[in-house]
Amino acid sequence: MSAPDKPLVRIEGQYRRFLSSRWAGLVVRSAILNAVVLLIVPGVLVSHDTSALAILGTLVAGPIIYLFTTHLVLRAKRSTFLRPPRPTSSPFPLPTALASISAHATYLASYSAFGTLFALAYARLLIFRAADANLGLFAPTSRHPWHINERLFFLVVANTLLCTLLGARDVLSSSLLPVWPARRTRFADAAKAALGTSAASVVADLVFGAGFTLAYPIVYFALRRTAWRLTVSYLPFVRPFIFNFSKPAAPLALTYHLAVLVLTATLAVRVPAGLVATYLTEPLRYEALTRKSPLSPDRYLLTALQSSDPYHLNLTIQEVQRVAHLPARRKALFADLSRSPPPLRELWHALLLDLARAHAALAPPRAAAAPRPATPPADRHSIALKQADIFRPVSRQKSMLALAVQGVLDRPGTASVTVATPALPGQARAIAGAKKIETAVAKSIEGPVAHAKAAPVVKRSLGLYHTAAGAATAWTAQTWARRSVRTRVPEPDRLARLVDIFATLAVVSIDEDTYGLVQAVLPGTLEALVRLRAGLLRAAAELAAAGGDAQELDAAITPLVRAIDDGVRRVADAFGDSLAAFRFPPAIAQSLTDICR
Repeated sequence: MSAPDKPLVRIEGQYRRFLSSRWAGLVVRSAILNAVVLLIVPGVLVSHDTSALAILGTLVAGPIIYLFTTHLVLRAKRSTFLRPPRPTSSPFPLPTALASISAHATYLASYSAFGTLFALAYARLLIFRAADANLGLFAPTSRHPWHINERLFFLVVANTLLCTLLGARDVLSSSLLPVWPARRTRFADAAKAALGTSAASVVADLVFGAGFTLAYPIVYFALRRTAWRLTVSYLPFVRPFIFNFSKPAAPLALTYHLAVLVLTATLAVRVPAGLVATYLTEPLRYEALTRKSPLSPDRYLLTALQSSDPYHLNLTIQEVQRVAHLPARRKALFADLSRSPPPLRELWHALLLDLARAHAALAPPRAAAAPRPATPPADRHSIALKQADIFRPVSRQKSMLALAVQGVLDRPGTASVTVATPALPGQARAIAGAKKIETAVAKSIEGPVAHAKAAPVVKRSLGLYHTAAGAATAWTAQTWARRSVRTRVPEPDRLARLVDIFATLAVVSIDEDTYGLVQAVLPGTLEALVRLRAGLLRAAAELAAAGGDAQELDAAITPLVRAIDDGVRRVADAFGDSLAAFRFPPAIAQSLTDICR
């Protein structure tokens, strides 16, 4: 490994250790919560055994049960958050839903495994606290000593199905997308706020679980005898294990056990799952990290900005935004000229390159250019005038950094033109004949169809069908728009932070930037923001024309456009008439004028 990479490797190692210690805190709290829930809910509603042995056994078993159940869901959610899958989108509901489920197969599998294992552990714990629970794995008979206990089977299947549905709700509602906090607060306060916010979601899950508890026994006992008889007939080798499943059973007692199991499982998994995002997105304590590093705080951030891990980069930009609002840290950053280029210029270029990468994702794919005839080389002075570097005087040669940024920002879009081809005379006659046949067929079936639609049952069925079809179409349009925006703008929160950093440093540079470092790059930064804004509006128009949901597009694109407008206005208000001293291309100048009106 090369020497320049070693500081970055050490910093990323510090990031991972800090985040691991924070994650360990969530694991410990979740294990304690599982133990308390398993102690209180079944103990109050099913078994009233308050002996010291029962309480101690439950508290000891709780963390062990957590490791094999709830922890699977938390790990899958963390993995989904750190490496968000990119499912494909389709204009049809079924392919869109299947793409979502296949892209989150690990997440759904974790919920299914949790439902199965937690139901088994719940039954075993209940047997420990109440010997008459009759929830053992087997219910042997004289003829079938390995006969499976249908009571346990009923609970395990129900809980597995319910938990899988809860995971599918998360996937289909796109609630797994990462959302970064807007400002830094104390971690304890952020965790409390997240716990309060997730309470509404847990209540909704409990309501959904109550509806499932009422519906599942009805469906199960309605189809029970027929389903098991067919199973025994076509699969005779399972007869010794499920022979008595077709006999009458007591559904009410099982339904009550199911209600208690659903309540216990929902509280055990959904409460800690609602805290995962907070434990992953809250800012790091850089004071503790930089205290153990030989690098200065500013050099530490500059090195961390070189990371290729998007998650680590988001955490670093969070700290850069905080530093931009601290006068003491800004003053030291503006005054540091110990290196060449100055640390402030390095920071600005690193952030501007990140902005340029976001603009490159917004741009449409470049069309293949046609070969051009060879032309004699033009005068070098005229080339410099036409392609002047906005970061440096015209007389100097462009740097590789400026070439990279300018090449990405000036990436041209392509427009497609559709030309209508007139139909031939033979085609016109064929089309006219087909329309006559279609009209005749429609008239021949119009009467019977109208009579059928008049029936009350058909009317209700058609109403339900149209309602379901409309809901599926709306969900598909929203999901397609959301995924398309995520493809074009994968990190919206990071872009908003970059705009705030640029605007804040530009505004305070009037009084704090003694050497004019910010003002030297301010024209190029404003140009980059204007181009990014135009790219966002163009992407929104393209997606809307392709059939994306207008509200979803507005909710995703408008906040970023508004953030850019607010940042540009802040700079314009701070510089006032002196902003006219900067030179911009005519289109950029017109856009700045329109924004500041």
